[in-house]
Amino acid sequence: MKFLKKTVAVLLCAMLALCLFACGGNNTPEETGEQVPDTITVKVTVKTATDTILDEKTITLRDRTTWPTVVDALSQACGAYDVKYTISSDALSVESINDLGQTDDGMFWAWTLNGKEVSGRAGSTRVNENDVIVFSYENVNASK
Repeated sequence: MKFLKKTVAVLLCAMLALCLFACGGNNTPEETGEQVPDTITVKVTVKTATDTILDEKTITLRDRTTWPTVVDALSQACGAYDVKYTISSDALSVESINDLGQTDDGMFWAWTLNGKEVSGRAGSTRVNENDVIVFSYENVNASK
Protein backbone atom coordinates (compact mmCIF):
# COMPACT_ATOMS: atom_id res chain seq x y z
CA MET A 1 0.00 0.00 0.00
CA LYS A 2 2.82 2.38 0.85
CA PHE A 3 4.45 1.66 -2.54
CA LEU A 4 1.19 2.39 -4.34
CA LYS A 5 0.81 5.78 -2.61
CA LYS A 6 4.37 6.77 -3.51
CA THR A 7 3.88 5.64 -7.11
CA VAL A 8 0.65 7.61 -7.46
CA ALA A 9 2.27 10.69 -5.91
CA VAL A 10 5.23 10.49 -8.33
CA LEU A 11 2.92 10.05 -11.31
CA LEU A 12 0.77 13.02 -10.26
CA CYS A 13 3.88 15.21 -9.87
CA ALA A 14 5.09 14.14 -13.31
CA MET A 15 1.72 14.93 -14.87
CA LEU A 16 1.65 18.34 -13.18
CA ALA A 17 5.17 19.11 -14.41
CA LEU A 18 4.24 18.13 -17.98
CA CYS A 19 1.11 20.29 -17.88
CA LEU A 20 3.05 23.29 -16.60
CA PHE A 21 5.77 22.78 -19.23
CA ALA A 22 3.24 22.44 -22.07
CA CYS A 23 1.32 25.54 -21.04
CA GLY A 24 4.31 27.72 -20.31
CA GLY A 25 5.67 28.30 -23.82
CA ASN A 26 3.44 31.17 -24.93
CA ASN A 27 3.50 33.44 -21.91
CA THR A 28 3.73 37.14 -22.60
CA PRO A 29 6.27 39.24 -20.71
CA GLU A 30 3.43 40.63 -18.63
CA GLU A 31 2.43 37.13 -17.51
CA THR A 32 5.96 36.05 -16.64
CA GLY A 33 7.07 39.32 -15.09
CA GLU A 34 9.75 39.61 -17.78
CA GLN A 35 10.62 43.22 -18.54
CA VAL A 36 10.49 44.29 -22.20
CA PRO A 37 13.30 46.82 -22.74
CA ASP A 38 12.26 50.42 -23.51
CA THR A 39 14.29 50.29 -26.72
CA ILE A 40 16.09 47.62 -28.73
CA THR A 41 18.40 48.72 -31.54
CA VAL A 42 19.17 46.31 -34.39
CA LYS A 43 20.65 46.47 -37.91
CA VAL A 44 18.60 45.27 -40.87
CA THR A 45 19.90 44.37 -44.34
CA VAL A 46 17.73 43.26 -47.26
CA LYS A 47 19.41 42.09 -50.45
CA THR A 48 18.96 40.17 -53.65
CA ALA A 49 21.70 38.63 -55.77
CA THR A 50 22.01 41.89 -57.72
CA ASP A 51 20.72 44.65 -55.41
CA THR A 52 20.94 45.81 -51.81
CA ILE A 53 17.53 47.17 -50.85
CA LEU A 54 18.46 48.07 -47.24
CA ASP A 55 22.11 48.15 -46.20
CA GLU A 56 22.67 47.69 -42.45
CA LYS A 57 19.97 50.17 -41.53
CA THR A 58 19.88 50.86 -37.81
CA ILE A 59 16.38 50.47 -36.41
CA THR A 60 15.31 51.26 -32.86
CA LEU A 61 12.22 49.41 -31.68
CA ARG A 62 10.47 51.47 -28.97
CA ASP A 63 7.47 51.45 -26.67
CA ARG A 64 6.73 47.75 -26.92
CA THR A 65 4.32 45.81 -24.76
CA THR A 66 5.60 42.54 -26.25
CA TRP A 67 9.14 41.49 -27.07
CA PRO A 68 10.02 42.56 -30.65
CA THR A 69 10.67 39.93 -33.29
CA VAL A 70 12.59 39.72 -36.56
CA VAL A 71 9.35 40.52 -38.43
CA ASP A 72 8.83 43.61 -36.24
CA ALA A 73 12.34 44.83 -37.08
CA LEU A 74 11.87 44.20 -40.81
CA SER A 75 8.47 45.93 -40.78
CA GLN A 76 9.86 49.00 -39.07
CA ALA A 77 12.90 49.14 -41.38
CA CYS A 78 10.77 48.79 -44.52
CA GLY A 79 8.35 51.41 -43.26
CA ALA A 80 11.14 53.86 -42.43
CA TYR A 81 12.76 53.52 -45.85
CA ASP A 82 9.63 53.19 -48.04
CA VAL A 83 10.23 49.58 -49.04
CA LYS A 84 7.12 47.60 -49.97
CA TYR A 85 6.68 44.34 -48.07
CA THR A 86 4.03 41.83 -47.07
CA ILE A 87 3.92 39.59 -44.05
CA SER A 88 1.96 36.32 -43.90
CA SER A 89 -1.52 36.45 -42.40
CA ASP A 90 -0.25 34.68 -39.27
CA ALA A 91 2.50 37.37 -38.96
CA LEU A 92 5.20 34.70 -38.76
CA SER A 93 6.98 35.00 -42.10
CA VAL A 94 7.82 37.38 -44.92
CA GLU A 95 5.82 36.86 -48.10
CA SER A 96 7.41 39.53 -50.29
CA ILE A 97 9.75 42.50 -50.33
CA ASN A 98 9.61 44.94 -53.27
CA ASP A 99 7.21 42.56 -55.02
CA LEU A 100 9.71 39.67 -54.81
CA GLY A 101 8.16 36.65 -53.15
CA GLN A 102 8.23 32.89 -53.19
CA THR A 103 8.18 31.48 -56.72
CA ASP A 104 7.55 28.07 -58.26
CA ASP A 105 11.20 27.80 -59.24
CA GLY A 106 12.33 27.99 -55.60
CA MET A 107 13.00 31.67 -54.87
CA PHE A 108 12.17 32.84 -51.35
CA TRP A 109 13.29 35.21 -48.58
CA ALA A 110 15.83 33.53 -46.30
CA TRP A 111 17.14 35.30 -43.22
CA THR A 112 19.92 35.11 -40.69
CA LEU A 113 20.30 36.50 -37.20
CA ASN A 114 23.82 37.51 -36.23
CA GLY A 115 25.21 35.55 -39.18
CA LYS A 116 23.48 32.29 -38.29
CA GLU A 117 20.49 30.55 -39.83
CA VAL A 118 17.67 30.21 -37.33
CA SER A 119 15.28 27.27 -37.29
CA GLY A 120 12.36 29.32 -35.97
CA ARG A 121 10.03 31.60 -37.89
CA ALA A 122 10.81 35.29 -38.23
CA GLY A 123 7.62 36.33 -36.47
CA SER A 124 8.34 34.24 -33.41
CA THR A 125 12.09 34.85 -33.13
CA ARG A 126 12.93 37.61 -30.68
CA VAL A 127 15.51 40.28 -31.35
CA ASN A 128 17.92 41.62 -28.77
CA GLU A 129 20.09 44.71 -28.51
CA ASN A 130 22.64 45.00 -31.35
CA ASP A 131 21.33 42.01 -33.31
CA VAL A 132 22.12 41.95 -37.03
CA ILE A 133 19.34 40.68 -39.31
CA VAL A 134 19.96 39.90 -42.98
CA PHE A 135 17.19 38.98 -45.43
CA SER A 136 18.43 37.46 -48.70
CA TYR A 137 16.35 36.59 -51.73
CA GLU A 138 17.61 33.08 -52.54
CA ASN A 139 16.83 29.97 -54.50
CA VAL A 140 16.03 27.05 -52.22
CA ASN A 141 17.07 24.67 -55.01
CA ALA A 142 20.55 26.19 -55.41
CA SER A 143 23.40 24.03 -54.17
CA LYS A 144 25.25 25.40 -51.18
